[in-house]
Amino acid sequence: MNITGNITSIGYSTFSGCVNLETLILDCPLILIDGGAFHNCMKLKSVEFPSTLQSIGLTAFFNCQSLKTCIFKGNVSTIVEGAFRNCYNLESIILQGNSISIGFNSFDNCQSLRSLSINCQTCYISNGAFINCFNLKDLTLNCNLTIIGSNGFGLCLSLKSTVLYGNMTSIEDYSFSRCHSVETIEIYCNITSIGKEAFSECYKLSKLLLPNTLNSILNSAFGYCYSLNSLSITSNNLTISNNAFRYCY
Repeated sequence: MNITGNITSIGYSTFSGCVNLETLILDCPLILIDGGAFHNCMKLKSVEFPSTLQSIGLTAFFNCQSLKTCIFKGNVSTIVEGAFRNCYNLESIILQGNSISIGFNSFDNCQSLRSLSINCQTCYISNGAFINCFNLKDLTLNCNLTIIGSNGFGLCLSLKSTVLYGNMTSIEDYSFSRCHSVETIEIYCNITSIGKEAFSECYKLSKLLLPNTLNSILNSAFGYCYSLNSLSITSNNLTISNNAFRYCY
């Protein structure tokens, strides 16, 4: 389906449940895709978004289980809660813009997602945004991070490394919990706290350098990081909570 003309928005549930829709080209000055617009389009395989698009609404592409390719041509600023949740076959995402807000569980359970690149000036990643992306290996965050919410990247079982930049002051609870394959973590933010189980069960994490701005490491933040053999902490005022490094052999 090719949508043309002077269309700036697609309304709530407009094409929801169109089970035979396979391709979608939005060749129009679209600004908004509203909530549930393409919800449960089970055979939809590819979407090409216009450069004018700014916002993708609540569960807009939820449960589009065949969706494999999303092409973002412009500077999307808002992806709302559950927008691409349960898009099991989505393989790669490239987002760019000035400021990007990625809502709760936006890409939750995108089990085939292997590559994620976010290139922007500021980025807000909400709770559970990329949880259960089991095959995510390549993560590029070329942005000024303001927050990664609880379980933002939880259970990304294949993720190898992460580099964090920006103005974040804390790493929230469970942010990278159960990322079993992570080997290196580089933090270039002036964080003051690392939340509960933020990096717990990162079994292959071997080296960790923490910033001198750090004031607190909460319960089990690095619990069960069995491979951790190098730890550098330079903070002069640090509280380490119970079990913070439990079972770091």
